[in-house]
Amino acid sequence: MLEYPLPSLNAMRAFSVVARLGSVSAAAVELSVTPGAVSRQIKSLEKDLGVALLERDGRGVCLTAAGEHLWNGLETAFSQIARTVERTRRRLLRNTIRIFSPPLFAAVYLVPRIDHFEALVPETDVVIHETFPDTDATAFDADVIIEWGSFSSSTITIAEKLGDEEIFPVCSPRVCTNGGFAGAPLLHYEDTPRPWRWPDWPTFVAATGIHGIGDATKGPRFVSAPGTALLTSVEGGVL
Repeated sequence: MLEYPLPSLNAMRAFSVVARLGSVSAAAVELSVTPGAVSRQIKSLEKDLGVALLERDGRGVCLTAAGEHLWNGLETAFSQIARTVERTRRRLLRNTIRIFSPPLFAAVYLVPRIDHFEALVPETDVVIHETFPDTDATAFDADVIIEWGSFSSSTITIAEKLGDEEIFPVCSPRVCTNGGFAGAPLLHYEDTPRPWRWPDWPTFVAATGIHGIGDATKGPRFVSAPGTALLTSVEGGVL
């Protein structure tokens, strides 16, 4: 609940266009109204806010400090509204499914099945976007997002579990003598996205009760950059 009622949306729109173009006359042309109507809208907005938003100079108008502050916020808000409306229009007009998936899953699982899907639903196009954990797929109007981790359904999304994955340590026989990890360096995978809940060595030690590892927080650390896969040799340690 807003503490104060919002000013007229038309007045804020008129002000935003004038601020962007730097001219009441140019704004009137874009808004398909008279310059007088634009001026009245801005005066009404200034009265509502109790502060001057525009100042006239020799070439047109310029923003006051308060006007600059207001315009920065309004420009962002109106741009977001425009993008939302455009995405809604595209959704109504198109017959396309946009799937955002990690590259490996897309290549191994999705791509080989596209022919079968298109045979079942020939009027629907499939667009697969290869994404990485730091990508905000929702910003690109995704229909389906495939991601590794634990997710819950909400009022606007439905989360479905696709399957389980077993995660276990691997080690070179040259390092892990006598079938144990004692003395072997532990390789750490850092900066995994929050939904992944990727297990670390302290979690593994606590869950298995294994002995002889020592300080499970020590060892080389690896960070995979966006758009790359982490391929680590285990010749020198346990991953």
